[in-house]
Amino acid sequence: MKSKKICCLTGSRAEYGILKPLLKKLYNSDDFIMNLVATGSHLSESHGYTINDIKQDFVIDKEIPILEKDDSQLSKILEMSKAQENFSKHLVAAQPDLVLLVGDRYEILPMAIAAYMLKIPVAHIHGGEVTEGSLDNGIRHAITQLSSIHFASTNEYKNRIINMGAKPSSVTNVGALGVERVKEHKLSSKESIEEKINFKFGEKNIIFTFHPPTNEDLDFKFLFENFINILDAREGMKVIFTGANADSGGLEINEIIKNYVKSNSKNSCFFMSLGEGLFIDVLNQVDLIFGNSSSAFLEAPALNLPAINIGERQNGRVAPDNIINCNTDYQSISNAINQVYSDIFKDKVNNLSNPYGDGNSSERIVTILKNIKLDSLGN
Repeated sequence: MKSKKICCLTGSRAEYGILKPLLKKLYNSDDFIMNLVATGSHLSESHGYTINDIKQDFVIDKEIPILEKDDSQLSKILEMSKAQENFSKHLVAAQPDLVLLVGDRYEILPMAIAAYMLKIPVAHIHGGEVTEGSLDNGIRHAITQLSSIHFASTNEYKNRIINMGAKPSSVTNVGALGVERVKEHKLSSKESIEEKINFKFGEKNIIFTFHPPTNEDLDFKFLFENFINILDAREGMKVIFTGANADSGGLEINEIIKNYVKSNSKNSCFFMSLGEGLFIDVLNQVDLIFGNSSSAFLEAPALNLPAINIGERQNGRVAPDNIINCNTDYQSISNAINQVYSDIFKDKVNNLSNPYGDGNSSERIVTILKNIKLDSLGN
């Protein structure tokens, strides 16, 4: 049987970490020829130049830079336009049998459009989800409508994709790749992690990951001031900040954090990107993840890690029992942190049932892609 040529696109550190277990299986299988495209913040020095992380694992077939000098809303539109042109040219040259996409990033949608117009089937991972406080929500649903194969992470999301008009036979609940990402990772020791990040953990530790609230009215400066005041009031508490993504407003968030860390290096540190493996190692050592990242919903519960979710970015997403939703004011944040350290909540998190599956998602996806007849999909 002829090997299927699959074009896989990655545009950010978070989505690459989710995809990696699946990419490994595709790369090492005789049933597939993987064509890997890297774009977006992977090629940006200010976002950690994470393309180097990918190159340690795979051969990149095409690098497509798209980022503008600033991160305004207009710049994001121009980047999508640039991506549309270059992705289309790549697909014409590469002639893949299938395009594989994950999630909802703005730079992913142009690839879905290009493939659709060229009548190349699209397989979409993590469709059907809802994140009301982010523009990603509409982008995700648009990609779903352009796709022929759907890999959902829960039964609720599977049913939503079907309700959006997809053929029931084209939709499978495979669980979340993020759970598998954690399950497959060999965790490092605390001492090894401290050496890698050049930072000593405290008695209590938080990882802070916050992305621009692209579809909600949230004052990050107000949130950050309250968080820092709480941090300063609690002895022995340290925080590891990771950089915001490439959405509009991310550069400003990173500057605010960097300025704080410069003057408070004893109890805080900043990494534009920890890299997908080290990020999991740090999650395993801290007491909680704070912010509005999907990692709080996907990776954190696989480690029985509490999470404080801020704002509306993740509104509508299926929430495991590790999630505490919180407002931006001082008292709300303080109460949420106190709850994390309570024995009742610790017991709840340690015994949670993960709605995102058992960590075998990539095996299910590979089996379906191996057996599916692409010429029967239509467009």
